[in-house]
Amino acid sequence: MSLKARQKAAQRQTDHPDTPTSAMMGRAVWASPFLDAIHGEVDGEPVRILVLGDQPGSSPVYLCVDADGTSAIVPLTDVTITDGACLPLRIKKAK
Repeated sequence: MSLKARQKAAQRQTDHPDTPTSAMMGRAVWASPFLDAIHGEVDGEPVRILVLGDQPGSSPVYLCVDADGTSAIVPLTDVTITDGACLPLRIKKAK
């Protein structure tokens, strides 16, 4: 699901505040903005990850922005980090 589609889905949930799911999903409590944006992918689409946060019902989450400038809150499990500077080093073992 693209960030634009995720953004619209989140908006639909907050438009109906009487349902328990939408009440939980509509708010995020941010904890850690990154000094430099981290490159990643959401459903194969390139994104920049700006903030790591906490959201009741789907915590932890990232605030991501795509190439069109659309931002959306995305569960951590739906994001793949592709930024080599943020990935662990692969050390070859001596034979």
